[in-house]
Amino acid sequence: MPILNELVVHPTLGICSITHVDEQSHKVTLTSMADKGSHTTFPWKNFQIIGIRDLITKENASELMNTMYHPAIELFDSKQMNPRAIEQLIKSSEIEKKAFVYAYLLYQKYTKDKIGVVNETFLKRVEEVLCEEISFVLCLDCEKMVSDLYTNYRKMIH
Repeated sequence: MPILNELVVHPTLGICSITHVDEQSHKVTLTSMADKGSHTTFPWKNFQIIGIRDLITKENASELMNTMYHPAIELFDSKQMNPRAIEQLIKSSEIEKKAFVYAYLLYQKYTKDKIGVVNETFLKRVEEVLCEEISFVLCLDCEKMVSDLYTNYRKMIH
């Protein structure tokens, strides 16, 4: 059973607080931390189906930051990273996959100078959720973190 006031991550609302648990109907209400007006109510048995997961730990957030700042460029196989594959990685509930695709898209944008409109949209989508969660967990300013990441990738240009 979900715990009232627990923080979780919703795939579209981002970080949410469990604001209501109805034990009779087995429904839970999540309210977005970023936009207090955004909320959703659903049966708690659907947590996994919807893709709701626990907030990452500080250790995991630090590892993800390291992955994003120091990407394994050799893993960026552009033949396999087509729009459909990128979208599947973004939709994944595994935050490591989101961090990988985010690093890939930043790399394409700032070192290869070929991102395209579709990938730019994907970049913004994954950045919004991923960076919100990491900055929240590590108590960082999200905009500054994103700006620093952009600067880091611009410096990778040889």
